[in-house]
Amino acid sequence: MPGIFFGADIALWHTAIMITPVTNAALLVNTAPIYVGIISFLFFKERISKLFLVSLILSFIGVSLIILNLQNFDVFLGKYLRGDLLSLLAGIFYAGYLVSVRRLSSNLDTFQLMLYSALFGCIPLLALGFFETGIKFPISLQGAGNLLLQSTLVQIIGQGLVIYGLSQISAQFTSLILLLQVLTAAILSMFLFNELLLFQQILGGIILIIGIYIAGLNERKSNHDKK
Repeated sequence: MPGIFFGADIALWHTAIMITPVTNAALLVNTAPIYVGIISFLFFKERISKLFLVSLILSFIGVSLIILNLQNFDVFLGKYLRGDLLSLLAGIFYAGYLVSVRRLSSNLDTFQLMLYSALFGCIPLLALGFFETGIKFPISLQGAGNLLLQSTLVQIIGQGLVIYGLSQISAQFTSLILLLQVLTAAILSMFLFNELLLFQQILGGIILIIGIYIAGLNERKSNHDKK
């Protein structure tokens, strides 16, 4: 299940960014924490506290300020509806990935979960790749190196840390922490591509960090109550 969810998330989101602005796709796929809370409540009876809702709202406001150009809201008026819907659907599958990994982490260790999620994640990705362009392989050292770095840094190390983290804390808290990837991308763009951080983005980063901090307090309180 984690593999199918993750593969479908990546397939849908990479399709979406071809037909909708990247800001739309990035914002909508990061609605995943909302779905994580809903799924956890409906299927696993995990309570959604008021403190978590406050942290969720603050985090989403922060992410919105980081991503969006506040002078260009017309991009959400329906012109890119198909891509926006694909991004929302990708967010739902991403939430399913986080919740399923969290539930399975009590029975499987990190490396087993990585193996199975990567193996079965190939199914929707392979299907989409074959449908679009057929099966292709890198034909240069640069292409092979790019693929190797993505598989090592992004998949093995990046998702490995996510899976390990999910075995230690709740899926709700993890989904909010992962919103820091938006802030990280903005900071890296400043150093790698000489992009300037606007005041609204700095403000959004501060609000996002406050939201995640509140979520951490909620996580600590929940763990204390269980004891």
